[in-house]
Amino acid sequence: MVESGEVDITSNLDRLLQIMGEVADAVSDGDEMASQETCGRFANIITAMQSQVDQSLIQQAYSALSEEAQNGINMLMGGS
Repeated sequence: MVESGEVDITSNLDRLLQIMGEVADAVSDGDEMASQETCGRFANIITAMQSQVDQSLIQQAYSALSEEAQNGINMLMGGS
């Protein structure tokens, strides 16, 4: 739904980042709730968000995430 534009990224930014980050963190810890392909799609969505949403909104949303979600976002974006 996000990829097809059916979801307003800006108004759902906090929740989208939380979900993608927590899922990616769980997958990196060995959970099989999502495939590597799905995590790759998450990374693509986050990259698209960075070009579509004001950077200050992204930073604000990121800072409000749980530690697990932040770890997952970092992993998706190739960080540590």
